[in-house]
Amino acid sequence: MAFSLRFLTLLVSAIAVAAPASAFPTEEPSRTIRRHERQGQSESGLFERRASLSSYTLPTHGGGTELPAPTPGLTLKAVTLGRGTQNYTCANGVAAPTQVGALATLYDLSMVPEWLFNTLTNLAVNVPLADMAPLSLDAIGHHYFDSTGAPNFDLGSIGHLIAAKQADIPAPAGAAAGPSGSGAVDWLELGDKGTSTGLKEVYRVETAGGKAPTSCTGQPTDIYVQYAAQYFFYG
Repeated sequence: MAFSLRFLTLLVSAIAVAAPASAFPTEEPSRTIRRHERQGQSESGLFERRASLSSYTLPTHGGGTELPAPTPGLTLKAVTLGRGTQNYTCANGVAAPTQVGALATLYDLSMVPEWLFNTLTNLAVNVPLADMAPLSLDAIGHHYFDSTGAPNFDLGSIGHLIAAKQADIPAPAGAAAGPSGSGAVDWLELGDKGTSTGLKEVYRVETAGGKAPTSCTGQPTDIYVQYAAQYFFYG
């Protein structure tokens, strides 16, 4: 994965609407930033890859209630940024939008520096989807809902999780509301429905945007709400 200068420029342009200035470093990070080519890093890469996934810690909510811990014996297989839309409908005269799915690209986060990691979703939710593809991010999978309504996470050779929700808690009060201003979707734990390969659990955390409007009044039939989130995959 290569973090492009274009990506960083777009993130900086989103600061005013995404997070307070206190969320960003006030001095140069201690991590050495240098250009070099190595296995797993392209020539245009700006940040070093972390030594291993074991250096990542599943975020905690901090609001008193936490998601259940990963099942003992499972190991962290991937940490990704999901960027896309949460999808809702106001069909059939319903008073409030009903969720009908989600669609997102999953980007590898293994080269995001520590000082940027925990604020990345608050920034990325304000980067237009059309600007994500050419940013030299490493897209390693996709999130979508299948015809049965089950959330799918296809990470190619890493695995394919066909999931069911196990637990959810509201996003922290300070989570970014996203471009629509409707709020951040819940944090989730999802488990294997029984037909997955390579992956057993995923956690959706550090969410930004994606929450449905509170009413269908004045809304179109189909509603697509921009969101970003971190996904921690275990298998």
